[in-house]
Amino acid sequence: MESLSKKCVLSLEGIREDGWLDRLMLSSPELRQIAAVLGTSFTAQLLVSGLRLVAVLLDERNPEASRIQFEHAVGGIRKERTAFELHKELVTAFTSQPYVPPFELSREPSPEEIRAWLGTQILFLAPIYRIELLAIEWSDGGLPLIVCRTDGQTLSLRLEELDQLLRTRILAERVPWARPRSWSIDMASLMEAERAAQAGNHARVLEILESWIEPLALLVRSSVSANLSSEIRQAAVRALGMIATANAAIGQREWAEEIYRLGIQWNADSPEGALLYKQLGEMRLEADRAGEAIGLFCRALLLWDKEPERYKNERALTLLALARAFAARHRWLAALACIRQSKALGLSSPLAEEIRTSAHHSLGESWTQVEAFLDQKTE
Repeated sequence: MESLSKKCVLSLEGIREDGWLDRLMLSSPELRQIAAVLGTSFTAQLLVSGLRLVAVLLDERNPEASRIQFEHAVGGIRKERTAFELHKELVTAFTSQPYVPPFELSREPSPEEIRAWLGTQILFLAPIYRIELLAIEWSDGGLPLIVCRTDGQTLSLRLEELDQLLRTRILAERVPWARPRSWSIDMASLMEAERAAQAGNHARVLEILESWIEPLALLVRSSVSANLSSEIRQAAVRALGMIATANAAIGQREWAEEIYRLGIQWNADSPEGALLYKQLGEMRLEADRAGEAIGLFCRALLLWDKEPERYKNERALTLLALARAFAARHRWLAALACIRQSKALGLSSPLAEEIRTSAHHSLGESWTQVEAFLDQKTE
């Protein structure tokens, strides 16, 4: 164990299970065939679930109709399901309950202790769902955090946050042949959730809407979604936006980011999608990721610019958020341009003056001259 920036850091190299499924398939032609027809993620779920496969009758033309015989590890009861039925059961089993570690991790754990603390699901399914476990770190007097890399980002997450991220990925990244279960958007529930959101009752929003995540994640990837009306797509975006905002409000930021991204898939080029880009950008800005926030704010503005008068207030607020992001990167002229545009749209904010003051401290007289020149041009 080594000390780095007053943190105790323990590498997970040699403990994480990257490439485990590939290694198994190299030695098993049967497993390679199952993965080729049913997909690697479903194959991994089958193996991690603890079920003992007895027989698999693959249907390459209709993968979801493939028949799978299996036995439970406890009791040895033999059952048979179609791939579609079993996939649905496994997703429910992996995502319905948060993982609770069997014990608190000690400050100098053995590899066996770390494996038992992380649990089989995280250890083996994290690499399947693009999450590379890098290290465990302890801040002075703090809880253990898992350092992981996913989609080009390095994150430090509590165990429950990592579990939530993984469960969200399992719900969202479905096998290509999976069909959405019978489900419909309940507009009355959506309206009730909106009232709860306006009242700041985040727990009630999640109580009403959190069960919508799985069917919406599956539906957006199905052929059915292409035929849905714009009203239904907008309702899905509204619901996912509220779920994400509620999760962010209670501190579940990684989960919220995943839900925002799912909402953007539903209606990426709509004004509703623009709101999700803005909200996701605000989360990135609060997490000191101003560069990413800038791109998201710009995307939102491009969408709202299609109907500038209708979305005048949204544009003004987003321009101010964009100014904050530029200021965080010390791009003062870009920040000034955004402030001036937001003011032209009728927005007056103390935050704009704070950014101006910071810019003046950074640039001195040059900043004063730029503002004077621009004021003269607009007279």
